[in-house]
Amino acid sequence: MSPKARRLVIMKKLTSSIGGVIFLISGLFTWLFMMFALIHWWGLLGFFASFIFTPGIAIFPFVFWIIEHQFPTTYFVAWGLGVLGLVVMSVSDK
Repeated sequence: MSPKARRLVIMKKLTSSIGGVIFLISGLFTWLFMMFALIHWWGLLGFFASFIFTPGIAIFPFVFWIIEHQFPTTYFVAWGLGVLGLVVMSVSDK
């Protein structure tokens, strides 16, 4: 394998790893955002509810918007970064 081809393989693996880390960190952030909001609304029950309602993480920002009367911009930015991480992983695997 030529040095140029070896560098290309290393760069693909590196960008794929970076995309995966971005995706995981944004996913963790969005889940923590949801968990803290549920704890704020329901107390200790909200902590347990955050584990049960994890599949509803896509609906949560709209519920947050209705209850708090504040658009969750930070949540959507983190969500967008997660999508960006997936795109980086997908493009680097080709």
